[in-house]
Amino acid sequence: MIIDIQNLKINYIQEGHGQDALILHGWGCNSQTVMPIYNLLKRHYRVTAVDLPGFGESAKPETPFDSYDYANVIKQFIDKLGLTRIVLFGHSHGGRISIILSSQYPELIDKLILIDSAGII
Repeated sequence: MIIDIQNLKINYIQEGHGQDALILHGWGCNSQTVMPIYNLLKRHYRVTAVDLPGFGESAKPETPFDSYDYANVIKQFIDKLGLTRIVLFGHSHGGRISIILSSQYPELIDKLILIDSAGII
């Protein structure tokens, strides 16, 4: 599926029912890399996996993004999809984005799972 965020076409997949789970992939990857986790989670959650801007089938930003820019896009993505009480999975760069999101919007995140996460200086 495609959604427009900040004039960027963002690709994502979503399946399942129940509490929301969101998976953010690592740098140089895309939503296909997290399919083993996605396929397990869709049995118990409404799980969403997104291609971050510039990766997979999502559009590339016109200017370079920093981690906070990515977090801002994902926050708008969460809002547009109406995700709540999110179980947030972040791998590598997706973990960095997850740390930013959970610190800035703790009311959105029920649980945070970091997988080989990058950090923040």
